[in-house]
Amino acid sequence: MGFKRVVVVFSMVLCCAGLAMAQTEWVDDPGNPVLGPGEPGSWDDGGRWVVSVIRVDATYHLWYGGFDDPLEANGIGHATSPDGVEWTMDPANPVLTQGEPGTWDRWFWFPSPAVMYDGAEFHMWYAGTASSSGTLIQGGYATSPDGSAWTKYEGNPVL
Repeated sequence: MGFKRVVVVFSMVLCCAGLAMAQTEWVDDPGNPVLGPGEPGSWDDGGRWVVSVIRVDATYHLWYGGFDDPLEANGIGHATSPDGVEWTMDPANPVLTQGEPGTWDRWFWFPSPAVMYDGAEFHMWYAGTASSSGTLIQGGYATSPDGSAWTKYEGNPVL
């Protein structure tokens, strides 16, 4: 059997094992929603979309897309929690802001962002567009040492 075939078969076995062990029953928390819109007049008072949650050590980190009402601005927010239910908003919110008029990420596109932690640094991939109509959506990349202070990659968009 060739190397490629072994890799394909091994990958299929891993995927099937993962599906067999996947969560099949979910129960809604009676306290839902655990994250509602921001306070009136805030940058995210029009709504929030939770799109990425990871656990680092004993802390859950949540990133969400937020927008104001009326939709004139949007950004990416961050919150932390010890239990995944009670969330503390990051005082730096929004932790990633939209670009200046005319830039490729003038508007963030939802659902966005996706975040991972490699043990030393947080990595975010997010979608942006130059217009609120979303005619051309592109992908950006940013990094952070703490999940709060983000640096957009100078070579954006990466996709």
